[in-house]
Amino acid sequence: MECQLEFQEFQARIPEKAAIPRRRFSVFGCLRTLVISAVLVSVTWFALHQLFGTTDPEAMWTELKRMVRVIF
Repeated sequence: MECQLEFQEFQARIPEKAAIPRRRFSVFGCLRTLVISAVLVSVTWFALHQLFGTTDPEAMWTELKRMVRVIF
């Protein structure tokens, strides 16, 4: 019987937790995500440029495939 009372109390608390409103759309959050993404893309592009010595994506891909073949 004690278990049943605990379970009923638990069930009574569930709707309270489910009623918490979701966070709304945030322009600041969207801009922050955009800036972080741009920085990550820039850092990645710079690292690839330093590694391969070119900004041409096809040349980078060719060099990357060559490096993988050497490793394996």
